Amino acid sequence: MAGRVVVVGLGPAGADLLLPAARAALEAIEPSRRFTRTSRHPAVAELAAEGVEFRACDDIYEAATSAEE
Repeated sequence: MAGRVVVVGLGPAGADLLLPAARAALEAIEPSRRFTRTSRHPAVAELAAEGVEFRACDDIYEAATSAEE
């Protein structure tokens, strides 16, 4: 069976600005398969406080020596 990737934009600020469809898509994905580019986005902390957990990729970006890497 083919996999599927769902990309959800968190918007410019807090979780209160998420579109309802974006929030529903996030909540429909099992926590072990939910990733975020950075944990430093305001919406990530707010969603985490509501029980919506993410695996942040900050460590991958910080370990790279260049943006291309």
